[in-house]
Amino acid sequence: MISRFFIFHPRFAFVISILFLLGGLIAIAILPVTQYPDITPSTITVSASSPGASAQDVMDTVISPLESNINGVKRMLYFSSTATDSGDATITVTFDIGSDGDTNTVNTQNRVNWSTAG
Repeated sequence: MISRFFIFHPRFAFVISILFLLGGLIAIAILPVTQYPDITPSTITVSASSPGASAQDVMDTVISPLESNINGVKRMLYFSSTATDSGDATITVTFDIGSDGDTNTVNTQNRVNWSTAG
């Protein structure tokens, strides 16, 4: 019944849709961005290099010790690592949504320092 009214009065339906559009634009301008939830997990990248080493040597001598010490950092979800034949190594540590990025960085850096000191 009500749909029939809008079918036979397209100008009225157009005016209503414009009002909804304007209301949405006003709402976007008013809503604070700080209240939006975090939807992506934070990541930290640890880089190392061993010039002249093969990818397998970098995995065995650089990445494996770092991974064993980084494993278990608070609020860590997972990590991934890559090594290249040019001797570059990268470990990407992914943390839980809503965790503090600064605290994650400090905790990861402490684990890396512990790994390289011993």
